[in-house]
Amino acid sequence: VLADDATPMTWTLYVPGEGARHGWIPGSTRGGKSVSVSGLLASACSGTPSRPGIVVPHILDLQGGVSLPEWRDLAASWAVDIPSAITALRRLEKLMDARTAHMADNNLRVMNPSREHPLHLVVIDEAPELAKSATGMLIIDRLCRLAAKCAISIVWISQMGNATRAFGDAGTPMREQLKAGNVWPHYLSGESI
Repeated sequence: VLADDATPMTWTLYVPGEGARHGWIPGSTRGGKSVSVSGLLASACSGTPSRPGIVVPHILDLQGGVSLPEWRDLAASWAVDIPSAITALRRLEKLMDARTAHMADNNLRVMNPSREHPLHLVVIDEAPELAKSATGMLIIDRLCRLAAKCAISIVWISQMGNATRAFGDAGTPMREQLKAGNVWPHYLSGESI
């Protein structure tokens, strides 16, 4: 993936035998987060010649859709406010539950991404807006804890590195779930991640 300053960076979407990787992108306003994420999405969704089309993007752009507008017609889910984000998250939770049942029925520990069961990449821009919704946070917390084995990856984008400010009441436990995968810090004005 090319970062906002055109330097290459690595973002792990999936590890065979272990599952999808979540991630957190903290950074300051106008620090290049959205441009970098658009590059991440483009790289992930283009696939490789041997494995094309196995990543499905879901965009929850909680600033009214202005951060990633180029993905509006390309995303399987497009949410621009809390009610539409909760609807999208509920659908993803149902997908996770269906995949869990499929895995149990087929004695699978982890679902490997394929054309039949693609990796679902869920990008939540301006994510602290979701932290204002108890319902939304219950769903996203469950997805962060359980969805990786089901080939569902969560990317949380926030403007602050402080756990309470970035994740609301979910705070440190949610931050630790996301940091276990990928962290791509942009300029943080002295904040710690």
